[in-house]
Amino acid sequence: MSTRESLPQARDNLERAQEEADARFNEWAALLAKEAAEDALRVVAHEEGIQLPRGEKVKDLARSVFEEAPERDALLAASEGIDEVHDPVEVDLETASVEAREGGNVEYVRDEQAQEVIRLATRIVDACEERLR
Repeated sequence: MSTRESLPQARDNLERAQEEADARFNEWAALLAKEAAEDALRVVAHEEGIQLPRGEKVKDLARSVFEEAPERDALLAASEGIDEVHDPVEVDLETASVEAREGGNVEYVRDEQAQEVIRLATRIVDACEERLR
């Protein structure tokens, strides 16, 4: 399977993210949506020979891929929105409560935040698909 053919996996991750959000597993929804955006950005970078920075920030990947895109500012804003919501999910176990460290039912991502990450990731995946047409 070529890299381009793997782009539908990003769309599948978005669908799964929505299912998780509907079930109120918001942290999983945010993570899946973030991964969808990352995957789509990596596919475009691979197809176009774009060197990507190391790291897990969607905005860093998007900045490299959409460097000269007309909708660059909007897509960078979308990528920053994903990072802002997702960052709290990465809990610092040194300072987290006992309940959080032990996998308790602590809500780090609210319903509306999960939906926003899915919306923003969808925008990025759409832009990546359009770019490769």
